[in-house]
Amino acid sequence: MSDVQKSISETLASIPEILAHGSAYVDIYKAHSSEALVQKTAALYKSVLVSLQLIIKFFLKSSFSKSRKFP
Repeated sequence: MSDVQKSISETLASIPEILAHGSAYVDIYKAHSSEALVQKTAALYKSVLVSLQLIIKFFLKSSFSKSRKFP
């Protein structure tokens, strides 16, 4: 596994831990909610999901390329 793939894998593996500590962020969000915060949060979520989609495509492409090299 290349260094880039290893780094991506480690980052993806850390997502559940980050989400487990999300309740503190939800409390902050509830206490300080505004239209601007909602819009910025939506934009952040969209960016995260797009990034994850690109990472998955990268892994799929990499796996496909490796499988074609070794029939």
